[in-house]
Amino acid sequence: MLQTSSLSSEKTDRIRVFIFSMILGSICFLLIYGPYVLNPFYDDWIFLSDERDMIQHYLGFCMYRSSPWQFPLGLVTTASYPHDMSVIYTDAIPLFAFIFKLLDPILPQIFQYLGIYGMLSASLTGGFGALIIYEHTGKTLTSVLSSPFYSLSWILLYRMFYHTSLTSHWLILLAIYLWMRLDLNSNLLKNCLIYSVFSCVALLIHPYIWIMCAGIVAMALLEYLIKTKKWRRFVLYGAVFCGTAFFSLYVFGAFTGGVGANLGAGSYEANLNTFFNSMGYGLLPELPVALL
Repeated sequence: MLQTSSLSSEKTDRIRVFIFSMILGSICFLLIYGPYVLNPFYDDWIFLSDERDMIQHYLGFCMYRSSPWQFPLGLVTTASYPHDMSVIYTDAIPLFAFIFKLLDPILPQIFQYLGIYGMLSASLTGGFGALIIYEHTGKTLTSVLSSPFYSLSWILLYRMFYHTSLTSHWLILLAIYLWMRLDLNSNLLKNCLIYSVFSCVALLIHPYIWIMCAGIVAMALLEYLIKTKKWRRFVLYGAVFCGTAFFSLYVFGAFTGGVGANLGAGSYEANLNTFFNSMGYGLLPELPVALL
C-alpha cells in the first residue's frame, strides 16, 4: 500500500508541476505579447508586422484553407497555379492548418492561430522543462519556479512571430522526457503508439523539429540497445518512428506537386548545385542566373 501510495503521489506531483508551469508560461507570454494576438478573428497585427515570413506562413494557411479537399490531404492548389504544393512547405504549422481546415465550414472568413500556437508553445515548453527538472530534483516548487527559464528562452522569443512553428521547443523537451521516463521494456504496443503519435505530431509541426527529436530518440534507442541487447525492439521502435514520419509526409503531399521556381536551387538548399553555385552564400563565386 505504501508503494502504491508513493507512486500515486509522484504522479500527482508531476501533474501539478506540469499544470502550474504551463500557467506560468502563459503568463510570461501575455506579459510580453499582450492578449490581442490571441484573438483568432483579428489578423491585422500579422499584416502590420515587419516579419514578411510570418505573413507568408499565415497566407499559406489561408490558401490551403481555400483549396478543395483532395488526396494527398495537404495539397495547396491556390498558391502557384498550375503547380500544386504541400502545406508543409508554407511553414503554416501543417497540423494546425489541417485541423482548422476541417473546421472551415464553421469558422469566419478571418481566422488566425499563430498567436494561439505561440502561447501554447511557451506554456508547453515551460511545462515539459519543469518535468525534466522534477525528474532530477523531485522537488515540485523548484521545478515550477524553474519553468520560466524555458518559457523565456531567448531563441524561443526570437522565433515567436518570425518562424512560429520553430518555437516548438516543447517537442524537443518532450523527446528528452520520453528518454528519461519511457520504459521500452514494457508494453510494446503502447510504446509503439507513443513513438508513432510523437513522430507524426513533430513532423507536422515542422520537419526541422522532427529531425532534432529524431536525434534524441536515436540516442535513447541506442542506449536501450547497449543496455538490453534487444535488437528486435530497437529496430521496431526506430522503424515505427521513422515510418510514421514518411507516411505523414506522403499523406500531406510532400512528395507531390510541380516545381515552378525560376531561380534554380535557391539560397538555403544544400544539394549538389551548392558545390558549383554558392548563390552568394559560400566561398565559391556565384554563377549568373537567368531570370525567366
